[in-house]
Amino acid sequence: PVETNIVCKLDSSGGAVQLPDTNINIHVPEGHVADGDAQQISMKALLDPPLELNNDKCSTISPVLEIKLSNMEFRTPIILEMKISAEVNNDIVSKNLVALRCLRSDVKEGPYTPVALTYCYGGMIQVQLENLEPCMYITIVAQGQNISYPNTVWDYISKKITIGVYGPKHIHPSFKTVVAVFGHECAPKSL
Repeated sequence: PVETNIVCKLDSSGGAVQLPDTNINIHVPEGHVADGDAQQISMKALLDPPLELNNDKCSTISPVLEIKLSNMEFRTPIILEMKISAEVNNDIVSKNLVALRCLRSDVKEGPYTPVALTYCYGGMIQVQLENLEPCMYITIVAQGQNISYPNTVWDYISKKITIGVYGPKHIHPSFKTVVAVFGHECAPKSL
């Protein structure tokens, strides 16, 4: 599978966990768990989002992030920070029709619901995750309201894509090349 992951254990002092080779971080505040307890956090960037998240009115602008927590006896929310690959165009119509939203689900396939406490700044998005579950799926989307055909959400955003070209290390008679298009900057180094 095309994914990047990390597992980290933090004590009551808190700390930060960064997904390798990405701009995705989780900040765990001091006192998140009781003294003597630990919180194991597993993060995995799933690069193949569910179909419901990409259509005429919605486009993913980050990978789908799987977050697993080992300790449900927590005292504080955690903060997720991600680099995003799109911005809403700087005109009144675009800003009225499209918004960047963080969506959350307890299962990868959805349904996904909006997360309220979201803050955007300089190509980054910060989300306060409350009501934590043992396994959560989080993604950032550009989502349109009242967009009429033939327009799509793409007409109102500036989005960067990443193209990955993958092939073997050595030339071989069955040489094959794979070209992959990602709607964010989290392209794996190899498949």
